[in-house]
Amino acid sequence: MIYSDIMSPTTGSNGLTRAGSYIGHHGSAARIQNRGDGHAPMPLSHSTGILLTSENINTKILKRSRTTNGFFVDFDSELKHRMEFFHKEECFYTHEMYVKAGKIYDALKHESEEVLIAKKRDNSNSNDALNQLAQLDFENDNEKRLTFELSFSTLKYQNLFEEIIDECSFYNLYPELREDEGLVMVTLCEFQERKFQYRSPHPGEIQNPLVQQVERAIMDTKTKLNAALARHRIKASARSLEFLLPDNVRKNDAVKEKMPAYFWVNQIKSSMDEVMEVLKNDGYRCIPNVIDGAHDEDKVFSVDHHCPDLLVFSSHWIRDLQKNYLITEGHLVRQDKSSCLAPHSVKYLLNDDDDVIHVNAGSGLTSAHIASLLKQSKSHIWTFGATSDSEAYNIHKNIERLEVGKQVRVVSEPFLDVEPDDSRFKTARVVLVTAFCSKSAVTNPVEFVVSEGEDMTILKDLSVGEMDATRIGELMHQHTLILRHAMKFSKVQAVVYMTRSVHEAENENVVQKTVEYVNMIQQRRMPYRLVPPVLPFSADEIENNNGICGKYMKYSPSSFMNGCFVAVITREPEELKETAKDVIARAAAKGLLGNKSSKIKNHDGQNGDGTECVVNGGHPEEKLLRKRSRKGSKRMRGSVSLPVNNALKPLASSPIQLYVKRSPTRVNAFVSPTRSTDRLHSSISRTSSKQSTAEKNKGPEHVRVVRHPAPFR
Repeated sequence: MIYSDIMSPTTGSNGLTRAGSYIGHHGSAARIQNRGDGHAPMPLSHSTGILLTSENINTKILKRSRTTNGFFVDFDSELKHRMEFFHKEECFYTHEMYVKAGKIYDALKHESEEVLIAKKRDNSNSNDALNQLAQLDFENDNEKRLTFELSFSTLKYQNLFEEIIDECSFYNLYPELREDEGLVMVTLCEFQERKFQYRSPHPGEIQNPLVQQVERAIMDTKTKLNAALARHRIKASARSLEFLLPDNVRKNDAVKEKMPAYFWVNQIKSSMDEVMEVLKNDGYRCIPNVIDGAHDEDKVFSVDHHCPDLLVFSSHWIRDLQKNYLITEGHLVRQDKSSCLAPHSVKYLLNDDDDVIHVNAGSGLTSAHIASLLKQSKSHIWTFGATSDSEAYNIHKNIERLEVGKQVRVVSEPFLDVEPDDSRFKTARVVLVTAFCSKSAVTNPVEFVVSEGEDMTILKDLSVGEMDATRIGELMHQHTLILRHAMKFSKVQAVVYMTRSVHEAENENVVQKTVEYVNMIQQRRMPYRLVPPVLPFSADEIENNNGICGKYMKYSPSSFMNGCFVAVITREPEELKETAKDVIARAAAKGLLGNKSSKIKNHDGQNGDGTECVVNGGHPEEKLLRKRSRKGSKRMRGSVSLPVNNALKPLASSPIQLYVKRSPTRVNAFVSPTRSTDRLHSSISRTSSKQSTAEKNKGPEHVRVVRHPAPFR
């Protein structure tokens, strides 16, 4: 068959020609090896590389079929296979993107222990390279997105590409390119995705001589590189290179393509109705739910039921939306839903004109979102996180673009260096802590970095799908310090803690231990307590634990949003130590309930209903006082002696109950002398009250009423 002739030993199993099939270094049309059936090789287009139709092919198509060596051949199918074989893959990257992606790769690549030790010995600082990356300038978000995507893809295959380059002795053949390792790696990654085809320059593109040199070197060794890739794939029994990646990385790659796009309405510049009207004029229509995937190819959107200012669009129309002036002029701001839950939680906790402290603001978009939600008030958002010039530049740029400069105030000091009693924050009532976490719940890290302006170092950790336990421990310690410091502000009434991590060490463990520690140290009447989520959840969501896990708001990474963890910690008064029955009894004894609840005694010793009063140790008030006196003396003895074996047990509502159960020998540390003294005074006052009541009951013999036993019947 003719098609079997094309798949000759000179071609690879995937249809790639191993030698002499593509355009040469000088741009001349390459010749295809003779097929052995007497037919001349088919020419290729010099500009596009697509197989040109010839008169011979047209003749064969008109004949539709013929017999070759006894076989029936369908020439329509033959032409289709030929066109697929010589199809030219489109290249989306310019030479400038190659250079920038190479710099990002050099700054984020995984280093061996030997290299790290050598850098530490030479006092080389890796932060210098990261600071240089922050100064990279991109024409638009599309260029930035493509550049980071190329860098991230190269990081995922770093070990594989390093091995095949060593197997092919690439740097022995081209030693002058060893110093440009980042550029070589990203170019190799992009070329293997396009099946090692030459790229066509973009219109108006300025060619980079260094990139051209790297391209020629890779094309010269493409046969060895392709063979090395095939060996690694066969050795691992992988159907494609994607199956060489870790499972969670491959899963995220498959999920991120279906993830919808979320945009919150900037209510400083536009209202919700105005934005929806513009979208409807552009052909979009509002439906109840976009996430179900039933309208992926339709121009539709929906309003999120947790965040009423958040619009949800299908991923199919993201490129179309990026060109809309609503996005380019800041009327709609793209942020994942996981980033919008915490600002809405803050909104529900605030009163009018209360200020907010935002720790680790990132690019400032979350602070701007809070300002948009509080547009009707005079509240201010104190934003921390601009500790470097590049961070301050990004925050101020977004604040200016979104026109929230009147509400957002950027603080250049580190949050841990600010005094809790600083007069600037005297009206701050809520602190939002967006922890600088592992970002292990982020499914699309490139979009996360581009849209939300987050730290690009997360690409390094998420490219391998796991993080070292030591690094997680360091992050946990950092989160704990920030959360403790946030709870020291005396005027703050609530703290909202948010991460994008799947590790309990960064989530529940940090919150629980911090709350216990702060309540134990501060000993305030209004301790911090965890409260359930303040956002509206349906009954089905609560029953199925969809977004709710106990008192936490917790989402796992999925195809409709990144994962996140949100905890709301508020100050609440201590639970009452007396039961309602005791309160009513005490009020009745003091005569505070009036005639409806108490017996009124006349001067003859008779009650209002004519019955006798019980005086000699039997009056209800005297019994209550005696009962209180016994309780007071018992408390006094326990507080004074306080033996280890008979230690006071904390109340069930105490935040340190678990801690006391684990270490009963340390109970003395929790019992303050003030509490013991208060109990002593309380006991003395009750005893004196009892004595005064007894003295009042004493009187002349003829006034006293004596209760006689009942007569025989």
